[in-house]
Amino acid sequence: MLTPGSRRQRRITDAHSKRKRDSDDHSDDDEDASSTVAKKTSASKTTRPEKQARPAVAAKPTNAAPKNTSKEAKKLYKETLKAVEKRHIELDKKVKAMSPNSSAITVTNYTTSAAKHLPTVKKLDAAGETVLAFNFAMALADASHRNITTSKFSGEGGSCVEAFRKMDAVLLALINKREKPSIQRSVDELPEVPHRWTDNDAEVGVFKTGRPNKQQRNAMERQEIEWEKERRAERRGRREEGGDWVQMALVDLKDDRDELVQFGVGVLHDVRGSPSTYFAGSIARLEEIVAER
Repeated sequence: MLTPGSRRQRRITDAHSKRKRDSDDHSDDDEDASSTVAKKTSASKTTRPEKQARPAVAAKPTNAAPKNTSKEAKKLYKETLKAVEKRHIELDKKVKAMSPNSSAITVTNYTTSAAKHLPTVKKLDAAGETVLAFNFAMALADASHRNITTSKFSGEGGSCVEAFRKMDAVLLALINKREKPSIQRSVDELPEVPHRWTDNDAEVGVFKTGRPNKQQRNAMERQEIEWEKERRAERRGRREEGGDWVQMALVDLKDDRDELVQFGVGVLHDVRGSPSTYFAGSIARLEEIVAER
């Protein structure tokens, strides 16, 4: 049995041994540290070859057209869109000035006018701006006709089919190229846009005879032009904001198709039971994408 004195002596001895071990450990650490410093110093003194400037490499010839910057692409989009809208309003005003029995301006005038801007869609796509190209192609679809419900003409049947098909082919390629949306919405969940103009939307006072007089009719036609212009802008804005672009494009295209087909627009009259050719390929592809979800 250890006495208090012997326990104290043992603690002293153990402490002395511990200090010696710690001293040895520190010595080893110092040697390792010194060795590491020496290696670093030696490495730093090693002469490294200076980096030589790479010789200029001649640019490889390419057949690709120079791509627009994003800023340039947006400018092209906005400026061309203004031209499209300007021409659309000009045609609307000509329709307004037409006599009731005149057919000087028809849907084909709108369709061919819109199709003339297809090169801009291709330029935007070539610049790597697929989304802008898609939105512009959809804007051309909006501009390819007018609200026929209250207009003085109902179109020329299949005479605008070729222009519709050209625009449809371009839009379909962009649909297949564009990345599918991560957000999926039902039709009821989409942001609201103004409905198509009807005479009930007119603000011209009471029809005393049950029908609008000449002054009221002129005012209604002016209001219709402004209403539809705003409607196109709202639809574009909804698509430009992103989200479920598939559902939005499908809703807009089908809405216009179903309206136009009532007046024979986009339908081949010489083919019995012919379906509408209004962006038929694009609508079918968009429906496939929705069905695959």
